[in-house]
Amino acid sequence: KQQDITRIFWPSHCTAGEGGFLVGWNTHSFTACVATVVKGVRLDLLERAIEVLAESPRYSEIFKTPHGSPGLIGEYKVHRDASTTDEEAKAIEQQRQTANFWLTLERQQHVPRVCDIHCCGFRYSVFSLTAQFIMFEQPTHGRFYSLHPLTREPSVLELKESHLHDSLFQINDSSLLEQGLRDAVSWLAQCGALQRACVEADDAGHGAYAGPA
Repeated sequence: KQQDITRIFWPSHCTAGEGGFLVGWNTHSFTACVATVVKGVRLDLLERAIEVLAESPRYSEIFKTPHGSPGLIGEYKVHRDASTTDEEAKAIEQQRQTANFWLTLERQQHVPRVCDIHCCGFRYSVFSLTAQFIMFEQPTHGRFYSLHPLTREPSVLELKESHLHDSLFQINDSSLLEQGLRDAVSWLAQCGALQRACVEADDAGHGAYAGPA
């Protein structure tokens, strides 16, 4: 039986360090472009952060391109996380079983490795897949990847649409998406801390916290 091929565009700076959730694009079928690994953030908070980004004037354009909308596409396991609660583990398992595409990776000998892929509840094991990792460095400071030198706009060259073409656009947006997620998660965490402070102050009879003058 011929094995399915999965191609994963992987940001090289995400290999080391802690594991976490994968945010990026399911470009086509078993092809995925990972923008970043979000570490130390609860699943529900990350989902809300992605929603915030999609509504943000600064970052919403990432979600409106014809090359696909980014989202939560899996998890990267470095070691068993003892801090994961039962509730969180159940939420992750539900996501794995219901997502259109869910990629589970682990780090082995300092490189990412596919554990399995879930598509709409069906599990494709590592034994039924041939995985190809395409490592990339995130472009920064006005740099970008292109199928043709000196232009980022394919319409100028009337290039034929391709999955590689889509992936290059996604790679070019990956740094901005990563920064946006950091901003959104930080903002949501501050909002949550402020809400808790308001509730605690109200319970103590001091009234709601009004913020700095």
